Amino acid sequence: YTPISETRVLGPNDIALFTLSKLTGHAGSRLGWALTRNSELAWNMGMFVGGLMLSLPREVVYRSSAFLSHIHRSEGELFRWASQKMHYKWDRMKAIFSKSSNVLLQPDVAFESTQCKFAGEVVISSPAYAWIRCVNADPSDCGTPYSESALGWTSASICGCGKLLHDFQIEVQAGSKYGVSDQFARLHMLQRMEDFELLATKLEEFIEAQG
Repeated sequence: YTPISETRVLGPNDIALFTLSKLTGHAGSRLGWALTRNSELAWNMGMFVGGLMLSLPREVVYRSSAFLSHIHRSEGELFRWASQKMHYKWDRMKAIFSKSSNVLLQPDVAFESTQCKFAGEVVISSPAYAWIRCVNADPSDCGTPYSESALGWTSASICGCGKLLHDFQIEVQAGSKYGVSDQFARLHMLQRMEDFELLATKLEEFIEAQG
């Protein structure tokens, strides 16, 4: 989702950690790997992981092997597919929010194009989360907790922009959870495509109502 614009070089005692769930989007795979240039540290990590492998479910091993084999055989087709889906989502989001001066999407600077060393081409950033600002939202105006709403989630009362979106059954996280005003809300962008289309429809209704 974010272009890799710099080449990282590991120091003699650095450890680079990776997880399959972050690489392919298959959350819950519970498989990862680590790289280091320190041979003693690598040996110790190998001994530690060797002990853990005794309790690693075979299903995880087979599934992870299938993911990585597909990436290798298809020369990264999964990454290209995911990138296309995310760019579609962001193009749709920009079109929806362009119709309102009262509800704003995060600044265009978040979508600057950068030469990606991993993809070998210029890539436009497509973040996993969208920040929304409701210009006229009152951060002190709080609504019904999720636990008592039709959506059925357990959460504290939601205020400001989050409350306005919640009234249209749009799930967001309050800006105050991330150190900003509740005029802001954070929206998850990694849902399935059918769920995103439903979200887009609700956002269009919300934008029309807000003007």
